[in-house]
Amino acid sequence: QNCKGTAVGTFQKPSCGRSIKPIHSIPYSVAQPLERGFNNYYSIIQGKSKYLPVEENAVSPAEIIYSEWKLSDLTGEYSKSYSNIDRCIQSFIGAKRTWDWPITDILGHLGKIDKRNKIYDSTTAQILPDEECVEVLYKIGFFRKVDRKHLSRVRYKLYYQDPSINYQLSVFDIHPAFRKKFVQY
Repeated sequence: QNCKGTAVGTFQKPSCGRSIKPIHSIPYSVAQPLERGFNNYYSIIQGKSKYLPVEENAVSPAEIIYSEWKLSDLTGEYSKSYSNIDRCIQSFIGAKRTWDWPITDILGHLGKIDKRNKIYDSTTAQILPDEECVEVLYKIGFFRKVDRKHLSRVRYKLYYQDPSINYQLSVFDIHPAFRKKFVQY
């Protein structure tokens, strides 16, 4: 029986009625599900059909390639408005071992990086202050806000869901779509 798949919360769900146990759950991207792009890279790495079963040795390399592509796409999209945004983002590689970053740690990190790696606003022809760098990185989806107000679980918010930033208390993390780029080194 020819069994095509449809994208769902994990890789693919066959339409022919067979049940599949999800092997590797993928979080959602800034604007679209990770599955579509990730599956393309996964199928290239695996060298076979992009349908299940998922082979473990193909997942990690596909995640790295996908993460690099997403980061390149993000920085390319905003590089005309914000020069050096790629350098600023790259400065976070190896800067911290955990994903949760209190705003004070992010500002401390940005305060230590070289002027050439700071975000330069092409409209005003000025280097952005560190607080505005955080705001830009949050607006474009590189950072997402960590919300621990709910006792049962941690929730994450993107800029369009909560644009406020408390410069003493906010906590951010690097969006999962970009993380593999930051842990492979």
